[in-house]
Amino acid sequence: MPGTYCRAFLFETYLSTFKQSLMKISTVVLVLCVLFVGGCKKKNDKPVIIVTPNELIKYGNPGDVVDWNISITSEVKLARLIVKIQPINEYEQVYKDTLLYSKNFSWKLQYLIPQSQAGKTLYFNFTVVDEDGNEGVALKQIQVGDKLLSELTGLQFNTRSNPGNNAFDLEGIVATSSFSDSTIRDIQEYALDTTLQSPTYIWYSPAGGKFVQANNYDYANATALTAQTQFTNSVKEDFTDSLIVGDIYISKLGSTTVDKYMVIRITGITDGANNSDVYTFNIKK
Repeated sequence: MPGTYCRAFLFETYLSTFKQSLMKISTVVLVLCVLFVGGCKKKNDKPVIIVTPNELIKYGNPGDVVDWNISITSEVKLARLIVKIQPINEYEQVYKDTLLYSKNFSWKLQYLIPQSQAGKTLYFNFTVVDEDGNEGVALKQIQVGDKLLSELTGLQFNTRSNPGNNAFDLEGIVATSSFSDSTIRDIQEYALDTTLQSPTYIWYSPAGGKFVQANNYDYANATALTAQTQFTNSVKEDFTDSLIVGDIYISKLGSTTVDKYMVIRITGITDGANNSDVYTFNIKK
C-alpha cells in the first residue's frame, strides 16, 4: 500500500507539471500567432486609392478638360500623393506631389489637354503612400485625338510707320502698340529702314516665335495635329518671306511656355495714305 500511494502521488505530480508546461507552451504559441497575424496584417494593409469614372481610358481632344475624382482611404495616416504623367515615347513628368495628414483624402483632378499632345496616348500613374511606407497605385490613360481648328477672320494691325497698334498678340487675339511688352507681340512688321512710310511686307516675332511658310497646307481643314506636324517637318524662320495676299504661315508662339501653333492666312495688305497701312489676316487656332 505505501508503494502504491507513492506511485499515485508521483503520477499526480508529473501530470500537474505536464499540464503547467503545456499551458506555458500554449501561451507562447498563442502570443506568436497573434504577433504573426498582426505582422502579416500590417504588412498587407495598403492604402486604397479609387479613381473614378472607373474606365481605364478616357478620350479627348487638345483643349478639352478631363476630370477624375480621387478617393483615398487607409488604416494608417497618409503621407503623400504623387500623380505622374507620361506621354507615349516621352519622359515621365510629375504633375502633382502633395503631402497628406489624415487617413482619408478626396480630390478632383482637372487636366487641360495641351495642343502639343494631339494624337498621343497619355499615361497617368496615381500613387498614394502612408506613413509606414505602404503604397497604393491606380493607373489611367487619355487617348488624345485631333482637333479641328476654329477660325477668326478680319484681324488687323498697322505697319510700323503707325505708332499705334502696329503689332499683334496672337494668344490674346488683339492688336497692340509696339511700345507694349515684347512678349505679347507675336507678329510685327520688320524694317531695317525705320523711315519707310509704306509696308515692308515682312513680319517677325518680338516674342520669339517662328514661322513656316505653308501655302500648300490644307487651311480649310486645319487641325491641331496637322498644323504641328507641318511646322515640325518644315524649315523654321525668324522672318516671313515677302508677304502677298493668299500666303499661309504656321507660327509657333514664343510668348508662352506651352507649345501653341497658329495658322495664319493673309487676306489683305493696304498701302494707304497718312500712315494708314494695314495688314489683314485670318487665323486658325
